[in-house]
Amino acid sequence: PATGGGNTLTCCCPGSDLVVDLTTGVTNTDPPDSIAPGFFDDTWRAKACDPPDPNAVPGPGVVVVDPDLAWSTLPPSQWISSNYAGSDGRYCYETCFCVYDGFQNPAQLTFNILAADDAFLLVRNSLGAAGILPYPAPNPSTPTSFAGNVDLAPGENCIEVVVQNTGGPPTGFAMTGKLTAQNAQCCPCPLNDPTPN
Repeated sequence: PATGGGNTLTCCCPGSDLVVDLTTGVTNTDPPDSIAPGFFDDTWRAKACDPPDPNAVPGPGVVVVDPDLAWSTLPPSQWISSNYAGSDGRYCYETCFCVYDGFQNPAQLTFNILAADDAFLLVRNSLGAAGILPYPAPNPSTPTSFAGNVDLAPGENCIEVVVQNTGGPPTGFAMTGKLTAQNAQCCPCPLNDPTPN
């Protein structure tokens, strides 16, 4: 175990690699199953944007029931949205995971993303927020791909997708991908102390 902030943080599986599935609209089971349209995707949560945007609706992302016909698909992902009929503005989503303090940087991040109307990504942890801005920016019909390294930190880490809706409703995003970090699997997650020694 590691000690930090006066707490003993027990990681039951040090030495195991962490693999985070970033695919929208599927379950966390092995193998993943499609989530029924209209139901929550508990992996991705909508959050208040910073600075706040009145269009953002915090809570689980919802699998879109009837995606716009102009939107492409990224199987096995499905489109999700916190406010499908939302007006122009920013919609922020995040998925969070724990990193064991014996991990090795950098982590490998790969993804494909579609967004209505565009999006950028951030990695947030105790080190701050690092932007990942794919070029060209994602749009609803042409996916954007990314494959590269990102730096994580012990404790809680989050990948944030900021969707920018500029053409009126509807809005949402679809994504496939994964993050892999060596020796980073941690359980239980010491969310109360993100910087163990």
